[in-house]
Amino acid sequence: MAAIRKKVFIFTLSGMTLMTMSACRWQYNRYHYSVNKWKVLDEQFKKEEPDQIQFSNLPWQEQLAKNNKLNIEDFEYRLIRLKGLLKGQRFFIHRHQDGRPGYLIVAPFIDSTQNTNNALVVNLGWIPSNMKQKFDNIKYNDEEIELSALIKRPEKIDYVNQQQIQSMKKMEQMNQSTSNQQQTSKQQNLQNQDSGKIIPEQSRFNSFIDLEFLKKEFNCNLDTNAYLEKFISRKQYNQLSISDSDDDLYPVCSSPQTFSKPYLTPDKHLSYCTFWGCCTTFGIITIIRALRV
Repeated sequence: MAAIRKKVFIFTLSGMTLMTMSACRWQYNRYHYSVNKWKVLDEQFKKEEPDQIQFSNLPWQEQLAKNNKLNIEDFEYRLIRLKGLLKGQRFFIHRHQDGRPGYLIVAPFIDSTQNTNNALVVNLGWIPSNMKQKFDNIKYNDEEIELSALIKRPEKIDYVNQQQIQSMKKMEQMNQSTSNQQQTSKQQNLQNQDSGKIIPEQSRFNSFIDLEFLKKEFNCNLDTNAYLEKFISRKQYNQLSISDSDDDLYPVCSSPQTFSKPYLTPDKHLSYCTFWGCCTTFGIITIIRALRV
């Protein structure tokens, strides 16, 4: 009977040790991935001028499909300068910043050099929630501009997003008038036109940059591999921050001072790796001792 219990114990502990070993290896790989990404960010922020690039050189879906050597991750967080047509369409996405509720303003950015209708979503910056109505009432025109921006990969729903959705939902219900709630509910009840099913996260609130949805919303040949985040230099941000006009300050664009770096730092991944590594070591030592008894 004791021998059977010993075998069950060793078998169970071996399985748990394999799982902790796998977790340790995964965190180790994520650590090196995170180190490289933060290194890229630091290098981009040190640039005096962003890289001038053409729309045709961006990682479009067709290029990625035809050329296996191209990888969207190689373009992520690259700081570029790009000429194009900023369309007059605007869409607001719920987003907290420094603990304050507000909205990101996004718009389609079109390749104006060719008749391809190729477009990227550009995040123009953040505004506090009490300024939404003001920006919502502005009539925007199509504008030919040269944009400095970071290339970013699509956002995904995670636990943090879901918590923000719930808190934002409560705030909207408390602060908005009945008429505003009715208007917001039309945006909440978004529907996946392909499947005909309500998307749970979107049906509550738009709290992340969903490129598939925005492609339908803006009705253009929108690339869903990446989007742009408008970026201003440290000097430009300092000039804006001393301005007395909200029109100059908002929307708040990304800059070296305000950019939100990836959620988990390399040190965080390293600490997780160390924890799972210690668990693995403890498991191996325990198994060896059990076998010797």
